[in-house]
Amino acid sequence: MMVFKFIRFVSVFCLLFISLFCFSQNATLKPVDSIPLKADKFVGIDKFQNLYYVKDNTLFKKPDNGLETLAFQDVLLGELTRVDILNPNKVILFYQSANTVVVLDNRMTEIDRQDFNSVFPFKNVAFAGTSKDQSLWIYNIDLNQLELYDYRFDKTTAKSLPISVDILSMHNNFNQCYLLSKEGVLVYNIYGSLVKEIPIKQINGLDLYKNQLLIYANEMLTIFNKNFEITQSIEFNSLELKNLFFAGENFYIYDGKKVIQYTILSK
Repeated sequence: MMVFKFIRFVSVFCLLFISLFCFSQNATLKPVDSIPLKADKFVGIDKFQNLYYVKDNTLFKKPDNGLETLAFQDVLLGELTRVDILNPNKVILFYQSANTVVVLDNRMTEIDRQDFNSVFPFKNVAFAGTSKDQSLWIYNIDLNQLELYDYRFDKTTAKSLPISVDILSMHNNFNQCYLLSKEGVLVYNIYGSLVKEIPIKQINGLDLYKNQLLIYANEMLTIFNKNFEITQSIEFNSLELKNLFFAGENFYIYDGKKVIQYTILSK
């Protein structure tokens, strides 16, 4: 049985390898804009074209209409670990050292807070992000499980089986959660079920837009549709890339000095 599983894994990996790296390049990138930015991290641009970034452990929101830049900081919570702008009206901030999530409205004002130290049973959370309704995706590192957690009623509504690999980062939309490891990407649905394994190593960047997945690995940008079929592949060599952000036909990278916007053009 173990031999069969190993052969099956190797077969799947080889097929995916061929699909990724022998797939003809069918798209190109056209630079269309460049925005100067001094930040520790570029977070992304929401659907209203507001730009978010982190500097000196403070989250900034720079409106597209030229109005004043908004900011949020809470020094008592330690380092800001992750920002989720999937819902611009409920921005999720996660502070791992404090084991706490803060929810901000569109004016960057705190409207809710979830301290996982105070829930029972205690949850030791490594990553947190937006899911549907009032729920959060959280990764419980004590149990090595992904959970769907309703913070209104302090209730776990779904959870995965224990995960045997070390998780490096989490990426999510409302209905799916993508966990990145050294071995590739694990994709889970809102019921906590593993629906896909994408065995790509040495991933340098990953992001989601609606039901599309973008992976940057081995100097290649690869875009998958909701069925995990490759729709576009683009050769891309960026030694200066610090952060990337995917928004459908647009792709953004931050090189430490500026945010460069590209349009993805199909051949």
